[in-house]
Formats: sequence, C-alpha cells, structure tokens
Amino acid sequence: LTEQKINEIRNRFIEEKKLVESNGHIMSPAAFEALVNEYESYHAISNEFDEDDMDDAIREAEGLQNLSERSADAVLIRLSISVVKDFFTDPRAQGKVIYPIYAVVLVILIARARGIKKSAEIAWFYAKYNIILQVLIPGLPSPSNHISASTINCIRAMVSAKEMEEFFTCFFGTMKLSLGDLITYNDEKYKHDREGLMPTYGFDGQELRSSFRKGSNSRAKKGAIAVTLMNCTSRTACAFINTHAKNQERTAFIEMAEQVDLKEKVIMCDALNSAQEVTSLIVSKGGFYLAPLKDCQGNKELKGHVEAIFNRNHARAETSEFTFKDHGRIENYYIEVLEAAPYLDKRIKNPHQNICSLVKFTKHCINSGSSETRVYVSNLEYVSGETIRQVRANIIDYWMIETHHNVIDTSVLAQDSFQACNPNTLSMEVAINKAVYNMSTCLRNELSLSKGKSTPVSYSFTLNRMSSMRVSRLFEYVIRNYFMNNYEP
Repeated sequence: LTEQKINEIRNRFIEEKKLVESNGHIMSPAAFEALVNEYESYHAISNEFDEDDMDDAIREAEGLQNLSERSADAVLIRLSISVVKDFFTDPRAQGKVIYPIYAVVLVILIARARGIKKSAEIAWFYAKYNIILQVLIPGLPSPSNHISASTINCIRAMVSAKEMEEFFTCFFGTMKLSLGDLITYNDEKYKHDREGLMPTYGFDGQELRSSFRKGSNSRAKKGAIAVTLMNCTSRTACAFINTHAKNQERTAFIEMAEQVDLKEKVIMCDALNSAQEVTSLIVSKGGFYLAPLKDCQGNKELKGHVEAIFNRNHARAETSEFTFKDHGRIENYYIEVLEAAPYLDKRIKNPHQNICSLVKFTKHCINSGSSETRVYVSNLEYVSGETIRQVRANIIDYWMIETHHNVIDTSVLAQDSFQACNPNTLSMEVAINKAVYNMSTCLRNELSLSKGKSTPVSYSFTLNRMSSMRVSRLFEYVIRNYFMNNYEP
C-alpha cells in the first residue's frame, strides 16, 4: 500500500478509537441487546447448539462489547478489518449482497486457524460464534441470516486469484521473526557463525495433488502448482502464485520478484529453475543467486566444466566440513568454494551473469550410507573465509522450504486432500493455508519460549493449540501480528 493510504488508515484508527472510547462500548447497548435476542431466538428454533455453548459465546461477546481491556482489542480488530474491505471487489449487485466478501474471507481464515476446512463446517462455525463475529466484524447481516455451505463455496470461487495473492503478500508475507529470535532444533546447525550474513530466500512449486484441471478428463493434470517465495532463514512464506505446470515456476518467480525486495538477499531454487531469466532478474534486483547446475536449462556444458574444475583444483579450494545429528539422522556436510575468475573458461557456454564463486556441496548420510553431490554457481563475490560462511548458511536454510511444504501437506491443513478445479478456489485455499502456516510459525515460537523449551514444540502441537483458542483471542492475534503491522498509530 502507498504511504498516503497508510497515513489515511492510521488517522482513521485514531478518530474511531476516540469515538468508541467516548461512547464506552463498540455498539449501542440497545443494538447489542437486540443482537443477543435474535441470536438466542434463532438457535432456540434451530436447536443446533448446546445452551452452554451459546451462553459462553454471549459472555465472550459481552466482554468485547463493553469498554474494558478486551474491548480495546475489539476496537482495533474492527478498525483493522475495515482496511480489508479495500482488497476485494464484489461483482454482485450491491442491493442483493447479504454476506460481504471480506467478512466471509475472514471467517474462512479464522475457521482454518481452528482446524476447520470444509464449507459446511465453516457455516457451522459461523452460526455457533455469530454473536462474537457480530461484534468483531463490521457489516455482517443479522444472526438470523445463517450462511450456507453453497454461499461459502460461491465466494471461494468468486474472489479472484490476484486479489488473494495480494491479500496474502500485503498482510501475511512480511517477516515476523529474525533468526536470532527463533528457537531451533539444532542451534549449532542453524545459528552458529551467522553474524553479518545475508538471509536465504528460496522459491519452489508444490503440487496440489487432489486438484484437477478444469475441462480435462485426466486427473493427472493438476489444477494448480503453488509456487512459493519463502524467506527460508526466518521460516516465513512471503508470496505465492498458482501455476498450471512445473515449467511455469520461473514465470511465477519473476512476477513475485516485483512484489518482494530481493536486494542483498541470496536466492536459491532447484536445478530446473536455474535458468538465465531467473539469475539475470536476481542480479538486476540487487540480489545474489546460488544456482544448482544439472543437465537442463542450458547448464549441461557449464555443469561439466565446473565439476572438472573442482576435480583438478580440489587442493586449492577453501573447504568446510561439519557433521550434524538432526531428527535421528547423522549427516556429514562437505563444502568447497573456489573463486571463479581464475578457472572459468570463457569459451564454455554460460547462461548466467557475473559468476564470481563456484561451489561444490557433498552430503553423506551416515545412517543409510547414501551420498549426493551438487555444484553451484553464484554472483557472490569471492572473499576468503566469508563466502564459504555465507554459502554454508544458504544451503542449510534452503531446505526449510521443504519443511513448509510438509506442514501444509500433512498437518491439519491437509492441502493435498483439497479437491477443486476452479483457479480462484485453489488460490484462496493456498493463501489461507500459507497465512495459517506463518501464524503458526510465530505462535510455535511463543509457545516454546513460554514453556522454557530448548527446542521448538511441533507444528501439530501448535496448530492444535491454535484450534482451541477463543475466537476473539485468535482474531486479536491475527490483527496485532499482521493487519496492524503498518497501521497502528
């Protein structure tokens, strides 16, 4: 958002907060009492929820409505949510709109954070906690308007993929934790000797396995591959774009690079994406590439040449060797770095700009006896003692993007089991999952610190804890950590 718009929103915060504080409540007592009566009447007829559940929801709503410590949070939630309106265009005839798009998107987000995925279950969540949602979300229809699963499905398909990408990037894509603030499984591996190093960014595609291509009879053709640009050092997804094919990942990265600052960051990817257009863009954005080479993307001749350089000049390379025990595996890492200029033959076909350093990385798993070796090229300036530190950190951090894939695929988020073909629906699914992933990364760290853990609690534990949080507490957590990042006066 522009600086002007941020200032306008900030001023709205100040004015609205003063107004609510002078009144002593979020809405008038008469309006709130009418809401409670309608909520109770509707549920008495539907007989859908226990009386105790309804009483708990009403008490929580009362605490938010009355001017108190908790209502101060409610004021900020309402004001922040009013900002979200600007992100979504509604193609429906305005006189016929009952459920505003922004409100439904927020309900889907909070429901997902509580482990609720299916549209019918989201409709149930909306009905059960409606009185709380009425206080927190401006513009909701009265409690007797019970949203249906088909309406939720309709809005999932209605919000454009572009809007969801921008919504995620703007509110959830900024880094919340530095490496120094993170609790890690293995400090020796992830935190040792990191002072002054640039962060690692990586991009990769993740197939939505249960999705399918609209208009295709083949289930082998997936509806989307979610390409994620991730700050691997801070474990934060920064941006995403859905594509239809693996060979479109580079195009997605080029588009995301316009939204995210790459200056003085080291960007990595898999060998399939180590292409000229990727490395050239990184250089033009003031970043640094560390590109693995295989016999594709015009790198075959260069790969063979770099391998031969290390074979001939093994003794001249600067080396670093370390062994880690991590998650039951014992792995030996061996890194070699050479300055490119004395060895790189200009006659060799080379699609990449400004190659300054050559890297060879060998990983040997002692448990299984397996071994793999990769060579990389980079525009990182070769500095004895420093480049190898930077490369070591980048190679270790890059695999955090795989952890991100695993959490989204196999945890309660279960993205792999989501069946859809509509591009907009798939984009919302990915955006909501990544938002919850980023939220859980921060909450996981907070829970680990509060419990005095030397290693972090699991993502599963964190997501289960999130699912048990009060609705208002969950809203407050999202607003304070994400929506208010730019707007709090």
